[in-house]
Amino acid sequence: MKKVVLFVLFFTLLSLPNFALADKYIRDNLTGGDCISIGTWNISSKTCTLKTDINETIQINNDNLTLDGNGHSVMASYSVAGIYLYRRMGVTIKNLRIRNSGMGIHVRESNNNIITGNTFDSNSPYGLLLYPYSNNNTVTKNRNKISVHSPVTLEAYDSFENFTGKICSENSDFCQIVENIPNSSYMEFGEGKYLNADEENINKVILRGTDIGIFTYESEIVLPTGESTKIVFTDIPITSQTTAEISINPNTQTQELKLDVDSDGTMDITIQPNNQFDPIVYLQVMRKTIENSDITESRKNGFINRIDATIKEIQKGKIDKAKLKIENFMHVLEKITDKKEPKKPKPHRLSGVEVEQLLTMLDQLLINLNK
Repeated sequence: MKKVVLFVLFFTLLSLPNFALADKYIRDNLTGGDCISIGTWNISSKTCTLKTDINETIQINNDNLTLDGNGHSVMASYSVAGIYLYRRMGVTIKNLRIRNSGMGIHVRESNNNIITGNTFDSNSPYGLLLYPYSNNNTVTKNRNKISVHSPVTLEAYDSFENFTGKICSENSDFCQIVENIPNSSYMEFGEGKYLNADEENINKVILRGTDIGIFTYESEIVLPTGESTKIVFTDIPITSQTTAEISINPNTQTQELKLDVDSDGTMDITIQPNNQFDPIVYLQVMRKTIENSDITESRKNGFINRIDATIKEIQKGKIDKAKLKIENFMHVLEKITDKKEPKKPKPHRLSGVEVEQLLTMLDQLLINLNK
């Protein structure tokens, strides 16, 4: 019986990833061990601050050291840990993005350490493991405070497809708030919608248009120290057919917004964060909306040519000429609305609702250009 137990234990140990092997070591000496090859070493504060992304395991080899990721990523492999502590105390690990590793951070037989402001993505089997014999370690996380003020719904999902947001019945006015993402919250105040969760728990955010208008999306990442950074997508046009998805770009590790203008399941345009209104992005979204509309090719090409001509004027810095072209476009659309709609709508005809959508979008564009 003992032989069987020993064999099972030996096989189990062999099958587990070897988290003790490291490629870079942070030590308490003049150079911080390998710190000078991957970051800057402050000998007085015993802090190694990364200056680049790392594709290796980092092991902390002395007590009372600080590893400051400075927003950089650590990606080891699925057979090892990104950060490894063994029999250490007084260590601080902060401001890291740890991804695609066997374990994000493995704290083994280590006590009284601080792990704060880190994010974990696609680590398997664990993002953070405090085991075995690891006690009195303090773990604090970044918070993602999301807000949106516009005619859209706000939904968040974690990597397990847990949902936080509001669900409304299609056949009644009954709605309920669901907060299935761990440590998350959702609320509405006036036209504002607000969602808070641990940054690492938000895999993607979905916005669904409920009317014609524009939306501004804000994501504020709050560190445990109280410091924060804000990511904003400003004045993006939307209709009741639009779906938007905000997620992390795996290459840049920054948020990006993808728009599906007609909710057909295909993302039509990708938008980068911008604190200021961008008329060119606005017009590019309008262009995609027209491209996906079911109207005659001749009319579609005419509308697209007007948008392209307006974009060129803006790129040249000739805003007054751009505004004139927008006004002329609106006059063309208004003439269409003056025509009486037939009792039996013709195929590929621009409907009154579609005309009103385009007029509303162009009117909002003029308002923003006149600010």
